[in-house]
Amino acid sequence: MTRPVFDVLKKMPSVLFVEEIPTVVAVVRTPAGGILLGLPQVVDEHDNAWMFPQGHIDRLETPYAALLRVLYTKCGITEKDIDTKSVRALTTSRANTREGAKCYYFIFVTLLPKVRPQLRELQRQFTKQCFFASGPNCVWSKAGDVSVPKRFMIAQVLKLLILQKLLVGERWRLERLEGFLSTATLK
Repeated sequence: MTRPVFDVLKKMPSVLFVEEIPTVVAVVRTPAGGILLGLPQVVDEHDNAWMFPQGHIDRLETPYAALLRVLYTKCGITEKDIDTKSVRALTTSRANTREGAKCYYFIFVTLLPKVRPQLRELQRQFTKQCFFASGPNCVWSKAGDVSVPKRFMIAQVLKLLILQKLLVGERWRLERLEGFLSTATLK
């Protein structure tokens, strides 16, 4: 999605979504090119693995406001910690989950230099640990045990980031991701 589409998401309240549970997914990059993954605090026998920080979008809340709330409550990251010029809507995805049908809004942000997640008392209710993955191998070493649909979602988002040149460099070459894309539906 382009920046103008993000501007619409920044203003559009979630009350417009009636058939699906709207969910924001924070795709957070460091200036050095790492991607933030979080390990949820709640142990789920079906899906306890590293993932992009995410959370529901409250009624009358915009996706951008939900993004800021999720980044703070799960990672201790505030709006002043992100490069607001980097914020953009990446894509949407729909999935049937145990909670019902969801529509995921993937929003990309870049952290300012030297910003790190701050897991204080509030954040530790939701997140055990945060990790910056520096390439596909790091992502898969952490997120390899996640459910097949989430594994596929992670692989597709990483591919999109590489194609849009939001992840660059030797470690983020598309060829390095192709093996993960082919196995994302197998395991």
